[in-house]
Amino acid sequence: MQGVAIDIFMRTATAFALVVLLVPASLPLTHRLGLFDLPGGRKQHAEPTSYIGGLFILFAVAVSFLAFDRQTTPAASSFLVCSALLAVVGRIARSTMGRRA
Repeated sequence: MQGVAIDIFMRTATAFALVVLLVPASLPLTHRLGLFDLPGGRKQHAEPTSYIGGLFILFAVAVSFLAFDRQTTPAASSFLVCSALLAVVGRIARSTMGRRA
């Protein structure tokens, strides 16, 4: 049981560390490419917000899965594929809504 707790902690710590490093490092790229959401209308945020932070979170979770599994399980593979599809669908929906508004 203790081994499982350590494994979960290490996966979580790895994903967290990657997010802490990658998201702030991505902000210049976000601004250069214009990948941020502007406030106004139905949006609740007061300042421009990066679109790509969620992708870096997905990347960090995928890396932590793959770094600690010698062999990826079907459940882990399904989780990662579904998460990636959800990110793609969310991005398509966001860009479609932005065009209509």
